[in-house]
Amino acid sequence: MKQYLIGICFITATLLLSQTGWAASQDLLDLEHPSWTLSDTIGEVSVFTRSYPKSNIKAFKARATIELPLAQIIAAMAEPGSAARWIDQCLNATTLMGPSLNNRISYTLNNLPWPFSNRDVVARVITTSPNNPNEIIVNITSANEIDQPEHPDAVRIKMLNARYRLRALSPELTEFVWSQHTEPAGYLPGWLINAKLIEIPSLSIPKLISLASNERYVGAKIMFDDNLNFTDVALADGLQISTLFPILTKHSPTLKPTPEK
Repeated sequence: MKQYLIGICFITATLLLSQTGWAASQDLLDLEHPSWTLSDTIGEVSVFTRSYPKSNIKAFKARATIELPLAQIIAAMAEPGSAARWIDQCLNATTLMGPSLNNRISYTLNNLPWPFSNRDVVARVITTSPNNPNEIIVNITSANEIDQPEHPDAVRIKMLNARYRLRALSPELTEFVWSQHTEPAGYLPGWLINAKLIEIPSLSIPKLISLASNERYVGAKIMFDDNLNFTDVALADGLQISTLFPILTKHSPTLKPTPEK
């Protein structure tokens, strides 16, 4: 999933304006809601689905227990462009702007089967540690206020709500829960999207495990401020993931994304 900055004042304003809608949308993805129904278990991944208000597209929740440290998984997920390495059918992942790793704007381009057009989306990614250092939550919501050009061969998704919750069950064991609802925009039959709901996480999570198992992420450490709020991830060699993002002082209102390697 790459970057431009319109200004810290703009970011602060849009954050304040979007918080109410963000909180409401995330409540609909409540991981403990009783209406989740187990749809399938594939390998280590259990996938649940539920109806979503005013939509013919269902939401999904996927759960897996991963035999890797929490910090190692977060490091793999946070690295620029990594979403294209593990999320099924993600063609390109880009960080567009900051101001920080725990509050950034991303762009992704996703493949759809012929004859349907691909989809792209601009999203706000907020990473927090709301309860304790052993739990990290990543909330992702569409950021339609950002003026980012659409891909010429894709339709822009306007409604995306997703959440990753990672909990350290032990120093070497992590619970990973992913919930999501997407309105794909344009013409796309609901039956096609609902048919893919189980496939997306069941194919993606094993690829995340493989990615996070890479030696690059072994020994990673999560960084917190004095109040134990998530701030960054440092690799074993001391490199902070946030330093890999584009320089935030370079302003451009319509920067076209370029793949991050």
